[in-house]
Amino acid sequence: ALLDAIMLRYNLSHRKAAETISFPEALENDIPVLAFTTTRWNGLQRTASPNVTTADCITFALQHPAVEVVLHSARDEDELDDALLPIISCSDGIHWMPDSKYADLCAFYDDEMAWNNDGFDEYPDESI
Repeated sequence: ALLDAIMLRYNLSHRKAAETISFPEALENDIPVLAFTTTRWNGLQRTASPNVTTADCITFALQHPAVEVVLHSARDEDELDDALLPIISCSDGIHWMPDSKYADLCAFYDDEMAWNNDGFDEYPDESI
C-alpha cells in the first residue's frame, strides 16, 4: 500500500469531505483511518441539543467502517472513563451505537445553523 494509515479530522459536525472523498478511497485501498478531533475541541458536548457525551463523539467516529482508531486526549480521569466506555461496552467492535441514535445525531448536525453559535466554519469554501 502507498500509505500505512491516514489521519483525518472527523466528527459529527465535520464529516462531508471525509465521508464522500477520503473514506471511500481509504476503504478501496485498504488504508486504515485514524480519526481525531472527534469532540470538535470539546464543543460538541456543549451544544444545546441533543445531549452529546465524549463517548458519543468517539462511537460516532468508530461507527464508520473506514475508521480503525480514534485519537482522544482526555483532560481528566472522568473524561478518560467516558472515552473508554465505548470500548468496554461494545460487544462486537462494529455496532458502536444504535443506528437510530446515529441517524438522529447526523440529522441534527447536518443543520449547522441550529447548533453552531461560535461562527467557526469547518470548511468555508467546501462545495461538497
